[in-house]
Amino acid sequence: MNVLNKNWFTLFPFAVFIFIQHQSTNATPATLLKEDNLILWNSDVEPYEIRYNWTISNFSSLSGNALKFKQFPTSQNTKFSWIVGLDLSSNSTGKYINLYVRLNKGSFGKAVVKVKASIIDNQLREVRSKEKFEELVVNKNRITWDEFCKIDDDFRNQSLVDDQLTISLQISCFIQCSNLRMPDSSLDRNIIKCDLSDNLNSLLENPKFADVKLSVNGKSYLAHKAVLAARSRVFARLFEDLDEEDGKKRNKIIMNGTYFDEDVMKAMLQYIYTGKCEAINRSADRLLVVADEYELDGLKKSCSKLLEGSLSVENAINTLQLADTHHSNELKSRAIDFIVENSVQVLNTTEWKNMLTSNVHLAGELIQKLAHRLNIYQKKTQST
Repeated sequence: MNVLNKNWFTLFPFAVFIFIQHQSTNATPATLLKEDNLILWNSDVEPYEIRYNWTISNFSSLSGNALKFKQFPTSQNTKFSWIVGLDLSSNSTGKYINLYVRLNKGSFGKAVVKVKASIIDNQLREVRSKEKFEELVVNKNRITWDEFCKIDDDFRNQSLVDDQLTISLQISCFIQCSNLRMPDSSLDRNIIKCDLSDNLNSLLENPKFADVKLSVNGKSYLAHKAVLAARSRVFARLFEDLDEEDGKKRNKIIMNGTYFDEDVMKAMLQYIYTGKCEAINRSADRLLVVADEYELDGLKKSCSKLLEGSLSVENAINTLQLADTHHSNELKSRAIDFIVENSVQVLNTTEWKNMLTSNVHLAGELIQKLAHRLNIYQKKTQST
């Protein structure tokens, strides 16, 4: 077949799913379309899967700020090494187990990984399980389940066997992402350029077919209900609720203007229509708030990654509070790690002193992490 059909874009998620389910030991280089270019993935890594059971004894003796982790497999010759970690947390609703999995060593820079984590009983039956599918970078990010499981009577009866907790992990690592190259010129004639992003951007800039007006701080922006609803579950629900309220179509939405200015509004619409966001570098904090409010998961993740990379002594506390308020768990974890590592400087800032009175719960959570790190340090010092 000499021409790649545009429908490939629609079928790509299903192709990935089929690839995961039907891994073979004779891997061939995978190909995928990304935006308007054909990217060839030269992979020397065969499809890889590992299953690992981690048993934790004397579970009931773990304290409130307990942190346990395990590296697997134990062989030093393997190309892949993983770390699974567990800690405990509590809030007004109860006590919880938090889990994470990190790629500790690999023969590549990053990989697309699917992880299924389960708690199993003594008959090897899954009592509870969760699954995530993410791109991991070696020794950088990790797959995290905050509040993976609530510790209550049902948990103790179903999950603990002689006060032992067994966690089962099934990890599929199926695409190497380190050696990207653009297609050879000889292939260019076989590639149909996809200008979908450009077309949608033109639609945004041309109000001819617009059917809704978004009003923020007295300024209006024309848009298209179908596009907004397709990209944001919040917009979809909003249009449904307003249209059903009195049986009439509503063509104007007044939006909360607290975090919106012209740059943020245009950036959000640009992301919704094109998947791109040119203003993200200068407006990441406000865009994260907007992305959380309108459930724009891709934009929220991009803002979180950018804020992670710009953590400093001066902004760490504000970034932590932003992440906590807007449910960006990975950013929150990174901010806490940064503060713990730079505690002497950060705890002398005005932002920290203000948080002690304005956000007591989050300040207490951070103090627990600091105390835990200090306890580990003291134990290491005593052992040497």
